[in-house]
Amino acid sequence: MPTTTSATTDIRVVDPRPDDYSQLAAELAASEVRIHIATSGEEALRLPAMTGVGLWLINFKLPDMTGVELLSQICERDRNSACVLISDIYSAADEIQARHAGATLYGCKPPQAAWFSAMPALQRLDQRDHLAHGPPRPRASSARISTPIVDAAVRSKPDS
Repeated sequence: MPTTTSATTDIRVVDPRPDDYSQLAAELAASEVRIHIATSGEEALRLPAMTGVGLWLINFKLPDMTGVELLSQICERDRNSACVLISDIYSAADEIQARHAGATLYGCKPPQAAWFSAMPALQRLDQRDHLAHGPPRPRASSARISTPIVDAAVRSKPDS
């Protein structure tokens, strides 16, 4: 009987308050998801390289750098992972900054397992076998959730 091996999805949480992700961890406990926690940007950059599909959940406010700075460094190392920038509370300015920085998604706490079905890049987390054996997927920075306040702010920003 043939067997198939399913790649495990890695989720990297980078947040000085990791307890904020306990509900998400509980929701994902039955799946083939490994959650790795780092409380600073430097600690996150020391985590071993991801295998298979990767997702980063990065808080905007880290003790040693901004979430945007960490996002930039992650993008240089791994263009195949989706990156979600997370704020403790909603801020239109943070959402605009996340979009301009190339984040796959902007979210606010508490983190939700439903985010994974919110956009095409994250829907692929359930297609582990295909992704593990297929070509690397492009970074999904163009797949963003549109909101009227952010779209208006982005349109009104003068070109440099």
